[in-house]
Amino acid sequence: DSFETDEPITWPTFAIDFSHLEQVNSEVNGWIWMYDTVVNYPLVQSRINNDAYPAKTYDGTRNSSGSIFMDYRNSGDFSDDNTVIYGHNMLNGSMFCDATKFVEDRNFFMSTENDIEITTFDGLYTFRVFSAYPTDKYDKYFRTYFASDAEYLAFLQEREAKSLYHRE
Repeated sequence: DSFETDEPITWPTFAIDFSHLEQVNSEVNGWIWMYDTVVNYPLVQSRINNDAYPAKTYDGTRNSSGSIFMDYRNSGDFSDDNTVIYGHNMLNGSMFCDATKFVEDRNFFMSTENDIEITTFDGLYTFRVFSAYPTDKYDKYFRTYFASDAEYLAFLQEREAKSLYHRE
């Protein structure tokens, strides 16, 4: 089954068959979708490390586009202070390429239509992007654990200060 599309999707027009996805791969953790983008993929999470999915699809097929995947250190149920989701910014416009719109287009960033939706076995989660900025592998955005509320707040304030655009 292929779920990819070359055209932006403005409303989910399909049912997610989690039982089928789980049969294909027990590491499928949900489905990620972003309004008016091509981001419309299974979300996977290795239980061992972050090396499994950058070069294979959710069904295990070797592919340079890889998968959209959650950091292995996250709990998987979005209960962590910071849930990290990775995906390639493919030059062909697939995978997380459209996520760059949050950095490149202030109107896209500011629009409440552009929340990120993740459907899991347990329900629907909606996330509003509060910070968008260019980064590199040396940025500590990938932290998943904080020793205190003060440490977590400092992390959030640092993300907000780096953001190209600001909103409540």
